[in-house]
Amino acid sequence: MGWNDVRDLPMSAVTGLAMIKRAAKRLAKRYEDATLAAVWQKGFEIMNTSDQRVPVDKGILKNSHYVAPPDQSGIVELGYGTNYGLAVHERVEVFHEVGGPLFLKSAFDEHTATYLKDVAELTKDNFERGVRPGAGGAAIPQKPKADVER
Repeated sequence: MGWNDVRDLPMSAVTGLAMIKRAAKRLAKRYEDATLAAVWQKGFEIMNTSDQRVPVDKGILKNSHYVAPPDQSGIVELGYGTNYGLAVHERVEVFHEVGGPLFLKSAFDEHTATYLKDVAELTKDNFERGVRPGAGGAAIPQKPKADVER
């Protein structure tokens, strides 16, 4: 006996299929949330590494850091919110007693080697614990502050 149309299925099969579809949709959303949270968590890790390398004079540049929540495509913006941060970052010829140039780039490069593996592990852990984007991360600003001058 073959079923060519959903109307040919026994009512219990239709109900079961609908329940499975709803459950699959809920699981897909939880997995997406867990992945977006993992990408954001990885952004915090990169920023924490960068913060250990940022030159410190008065601490203004270091304290201007931010990690924005991921957008729906999974992009996380992170950086420093001063009007002079780029110049400090790029000037490799300048000596700093604390920190050095390319502080964000070097942190990013360091984390790139294991990025996919790390995000996969974080996603799995987030999924199991029900972590979603927006959980935690309150200690680091999520958007740049208004440009700060020295």
